[in-house]
Amino acid sequence: MVDANLREPPSLSRIASVFGLPVEEFSNEFRLETGMTFSQYTTERRMKRAMMMLESGAIPLKQVAFEVGYSHTSNFCTAFKRHFGSTPKDVRGLQVS
Repeated sequence: MVDANLREPPSLSRIASVFGLPVEEFSNEFRLETGMTFSQYTTERRMKRAMMMLESGAIPLKQVAFEVGYSHTSNFCTAFKRHFGSTPKDVRGLQVS
């Protein structure tokens, strides 16, 4: 559900209701299964998708940001750098050889 909707991922409460579980119980089970919080998981999936898109080199940065749920490129770049330790521009620069 998260991967299919990275622009607007479903909330923790929405997914919990799909499984018929209280939010806290779902959250605890999710963390036990994945080793991360739902928020961390969502960010991880967004960043992985962004990395794949950036490595292709064909998609404009603004579109990459939008596709993974960021309405402002600057917020996306900050999150990307926090996650990977390098900027989207750095990643694109590695592709130019």
